[in-house]
Amino acid sequence: MDTSTTPGLHALFEAQRLAFARDSFPGRAIRLDRLARLRLLVTANEDAIAEAISADFGQRSRHETAIAETVMVLGAISHARKHLGRWMKTR
Repeated sequence: MDTSTTPGLHALFEAQRLAFARDSFPGRAIRLDRLARLRLLVTANEDAIAEAISADFGQRSRHETAIAETVMVLGAISHARKHLGRWMKTR
């Protein structure tokens, strides 16, 4: 097992933990902004994602990756944006 990236991963996880502690319950506007940025990241990096998945799975078709990964993620983002207000309501 290659452990050369382990310290970097620990630092990344610690940064994520601290970020969550600072802002555990972001408001609707922040969440919508994050979903919009995620959509941009996915669409801007669609080719890189397809290449990485193809390398992992041994020449997986770009069309299969687009359907199985990109379209599904973008659909989930749209679903989250649509239902976010209701999901955030206090019970």
